[in-house]
Formats: sequence, structure tokens, C-alpha cells
Amino acid sequence: PRLGSDLLPPLLAAEAMLGRSRGLRGFRRLSTASGVRVSTTSPAMEWFESQLDRGFAYGNQPDLAEMSVTGRRLQEAGDLEGAASLIGEAVSSFKARLGPQHPDTLTSMSNLGSLLQTLGDHTSASDQYCKVVAGRRACFGDEHPATLAALNQLGVCLARDLCCLDGGAPALREALAGRRSTLGARHPDTLCSIRNVGALLYAFGNLQGAAPLYREALAGCREVYGRNDPHTVRSALAFGLLLKAWGRANAEAEACLEEALAGCRATGPWPLAGCPATFLALSSLAELLEARGELQAALPLLAESVECAAVYYGAHHEETQQCAAAFMRLLQRVGRSDQAETVRGDYDVSEYRVSPSPWSKVSGEA
Repeated sequence: PRLGSDLLPPLLAAEAMLGRSRGLRGFRRLSTASGVRVSTTSPAMEWFESQLDRGFAYGNQPDLAEMSVTGRRLQEAGDLEGAASLIGEAVSSFKARLGPQHPDTLTSMSNLGSLLQTLGDHTSASDQYCKVVAGRRACFGDEHPATLAALNQLGVCLARDLCCLDGGAPALREALAGRRSTLGARHPDTLCSIRNVGALLYAFGNLQGAAPLYREALAGCREVYGRNDPHTVRSALAFGLLLKAWGRANAEAEACLEEALAGCRATGPWPLAGCPATFLALSSLAELLEARGELQAALPLLAESVECAAVYYGAHHEETQQCAAAFMRLLQRVGRSDQAETVRGDYDVSEYRVSPSPWSKVSGEA
């Protein structure tokens, strides 16, 4: 079941943490009551054991900060239940001991917002980010990097996750303006905001307005990261997809997609590294070639995109079926109907799929 903010009440087991055995029992009991099942062998429990052994104290600010950081690490490692236990407790303890607008409290609230996003509770995540933005404005001012980071998180959550473009636009634009002013045009955070506002305009249908931002982000990523870095690959792919969707500058679109594909292949053994970007670049390049009538040149690219998607997502995933449908259609065009029917059966292609939205993983970032 999805874990929302209502399933993350305070654990507040200070009295249960007086002894190692009592502490583990209390943590297990309160975790279960909160709706978060935590195994006695989970990383969260192991963390509590280690902290109890060294004299963890709820009144000690560094201990609470370490709890919040460890929760983020568990989230990044995929242990969402353990992350919920630690991050939820850190938020409650920071609020009780330092107040709702202390910088450490706001950091833990931002961590909770990120966790809620990962869990799919985007409404609760946006509520957390709104509180973090307000708190950081009061603590640091409007153009502090921490305030701008919270605005960026809020804008992406509203625009991408909740599909509320009008709600997310002011936050994303303020974050970009502030980052340009305080960090400079080539700072990594500024480049992230440039891509996000570009994706916002793309989602609004303003491809002409989005194109200069995508071009600027790509130039900045090449300069800051180098051509084969994942940031540059994502920017090249996003710009290539935009130009292709716009129907303009097909030569430039093809160059961007080829750059993205080369970067994907340079990151490691195909198809394990950069695979979603790889199959998007392959399939998009094939579409451009097909549109020019170069059907035989497009065939191997589409075949590779299907194989790549099947390895990464599975044979019957929607993304794989989208690639397989395009491959099947092209096989039929070149008179290879028998092979097309084999593809239909192998990947259960019943209909052609829609293209990815501009707010996909390659276009918008938090």
C-alpha cells in the first residue's frame, strides 16, 4: 500500500530507547502502529541498533541530523519503509525540539517531501514543499540557494507529478531567475532549472519558447560536464526530441540524437547503462530516417531499440511495446510481413503507443 503523510506519525520512542532491547521493541511496536512494517533485519533497524550502542540521544541535534541523512540514504537504496521510519521520526523530533522553521527542521521536511514523491503521494509532497519554501524564505531570504532549491522541488512536483502546469510555473520560473542571478548561468543548479523551465514550456505546447532554453542547457552541460556525462546526454536527447516534435531543423535534431546515443554507449556496456535514453535515441533516429525514406537504414536502429527496451523494462512493458509497434510497422512497409507478425506475437503488440511526454525522465528534473 502507498504510504502517505498520514501513515508517518511521530514515533517519539525516547523512553523506549533507554536500553538496547527495550529500544528495539519500542521501535518495532511504534513502527508497526504507524503503518510502516520494519523488519528486525532491515537497514533502519540496524541503524537504530548502532545508534543505541553509541548512546543516541533525541535531544542531540547532530544525532537527529544523522537520522534524517540515513533516511535519505535508505530511500536512495530503495528501502522506502526504512526511510519512512527514520525521516518521519526526524521531522517530528526536529519540530518538537527546534521548532518548525529551524533550518534542520526544514531540511528534514524537504527529505520527507522527496520520500512522499517517491511513494507516489504527490499531493502530500507538494504540501511539504510549500511549507519548506515558506520556512526558507523566512530563514534565508528569497534568493538563498536553499530557498531556490525548494522552489524548484515544488515546481517540479506540481507541474510534472500533479500535472498542474499553472501551479508549478511560478515556482520554476522564480527558481531559474534566482539561480541565474545568484549562482550564474553555468552552475549545475541553474542548468537544471533551465531544463525544467524548458520542459514546462514544452508541456504548455510552446515549443518555440522551449527551444532556446533546451539549446542553452545543452551548451552549458557540454561545457560543465563534457559530452558523455549523463546530464549532457539527457539534455542532448531532450533537445533532439523537441526539435523532432517541432518538425524543424531535422539535421540539428538528428545531430542531437546521435550525440545522445553516442554518450549512452560510452557510459558502459550496452544495454545496461543509460538504457531508457538509449532506446529513445535509437527509436527517434529511426523515425527521422524513415521520414526521409531511408527505410533500410532505420530498420537496425528500431530492432536495437526493441531489444534494448525489452532488456531494461521487459518484453510486455508499454515502452517496449511502443518500440515494437514502430518496428512492426516499418517491417510491413518494406514487405517483411512474416517478420512483423513474429514481432507482434513476441511483444503482444495490440495497438500503437503514444510518445513519451515532455515531462519524462529525460526532460524534467527535480
